[in-house]
Amino acid sequence: MRIFTISKELDRERADAVLHELVPEISRRAARALVDAGSAARDGVRAQPRERVRAGEEFKYCEHEETAIALGLAVFHENEDYLIINKPPGLASHGGPLVKDSVAARLIQLGAGAGLAQRLDRGSSGLMIIGRSPSALRDLAAMIENLRISKYYHAIVAGRVENEYLTIDSPLRVLDEPMGNRPKVIVDAAKGLPAVTRVRVIERFERYSFVEATIETGRTHQIRAHLSSVGHALLGDARYGNEAMNVWARETHGVARPLLHCSRMVVPAAKQPAADCEAYREPDFDRTLQFLRAYAG
Repeated sequence: MRIFTISKELDRERADAVLHELVPEISRRAARALVDAGSAARDGVRAQPRERVRAGEEFKYCEHEETAIALGLAVFHENEDYLIINKPPGLASHGGPLVKDSVAARLIQLGAGAGLAQRLDRGSSGLMIIGRSPSALRDLAAMIENLRISKYYHAIVAGRVENEYLTIDSPLRVLDEPMGNRPKVIVDAAKGLPAVTRVRVIERFERYSFVEATIETGRTHQIRAHLSSVGHALLGDARYGNEAMNVWARETHGVARPLLHCSRMVVPAAKQPAADCEAYREPDFDRTLQFLRAYAG
């Protein structure tokens, strides 16, 4: 990760042009591709190629240019066994009959044997870990199962979460429900599979909360279903959320997906040195959060 402060000379220049100026060995064409892939950020928020930067802003850039351009995705960490990428909202993790593009489909650029060690819902964003080979994938799967890889998710949820810490220990069952605007997963003590989500409050507002969630199990829609079950559905979540709040978020801040973001991933040392990556914030998430901070919910 390289960090710069935008000078007066670069004030109001396009983000892709700024990357080329700050890192001259990157061509203008490559700079556009890298910013479009999500490799640069302004004050911690993922930059868009045509955005105009401002003097005094912090400009971050995560390297690994060759792989980032090949995948069209920001690469926050890369070694011989795995890489950690950032998935933007709207991009599916896996392909399907109606899915034209996905993270999995792009992995062909890494060669045979590369695959996802975990997934994110299509509307969610943030860090994902990718194994470069079947043996690496087996190692990563074992680490995830044994809770050795730590993943931290940021979310904006409905209502004030009053307790600083909250543990949701409720079995979850997947329903046979194809409709995208109806719950797919429900709490079911009798037929559900064990699921544990731990929640920490970062900030409280009048009608919303900014929280961090970690999971001890990897059930489908786990964080979304668990938070909804205790009255704190994710803002923007059409399946599990509050329709009136979702309309407000969409019309006011352009939120068209659940505000769930894998913000940090920590992988302990094994065959490779340890990795500790922190993702950039997504623009829609940041706009909503800054509004709530400014107007206290």
